Amino acid sequence: MLLYLAFKNIISKKSSFVIIFFIAFAVMLLVITNAVFDSTEQGVQETFVSSFTGDIVIRPEYKSPLSLFGDETPVTGSLTKLPNLIP
Repeated sequence: MLLYLAFKNIISKKSSFVIIFFIAFAVMLLVITNAVFDSTEQGVQETFVSSFTGDIVIRPEYKSPLSLFGDETPVTGSLTKLPNLIP
């Protein structure tokens, strides 16, 4: 009975129907966008693991932050020399 009254109230006013339609559309758009971003993140992670890093990255201790491809500091003229791993 409660759902019937709610549905009848929505149908009786055209403005409330439009508002509910736009809210439902926005929620659907957010869900789809979230699914796309999650699948993209998972694909990038799988690609890096299978192509570059494997399951672990071993790198030397260094004073500035290092990423997978080297020094993360901005390049202002010349590349920084990275230390070699000592066996």
